[in-house]
Amino acid sequence: MKKILAVFVIASCGLMTFSSVACPLGTHLTGGIGSHHKGGHCTSESAAGLTRNIQKDAQIDMKGAKDTVQKDWKKTKNKTTKMLNKSKTDMNILEKNATQRANS
Repeated sequence: MKKILAVFVIASCGLMTFSSVACPLGTHLTGGIGSHHKGGHCTSESAAGLTRNIQKDAQIDMKGAKDTVQKDWKKTKNKTTKMLNKSKTDMNILEKNATQRANS
């Protein structure tokens, strides 16, 4: 009987340590490293949801900023190309006028 009681006490102590590893009811494990969130800490469900929403908003903002930068870059590149082509055309006209004056 003592052996059965000893095994029961050891098993119950073991189960209590395993159950104490999890977060309390109404909280969620966040942060940490790896699949088991080693080093993470328990936060309330609302805080975890708020953190996820903030991260999603930040990703959307970054995507929008990236799109804006790409559009601005394309506009600047197009304007620069047009200005370069116009200056080449103007230079050709000036060369022709200078040649005509020299020949006259």
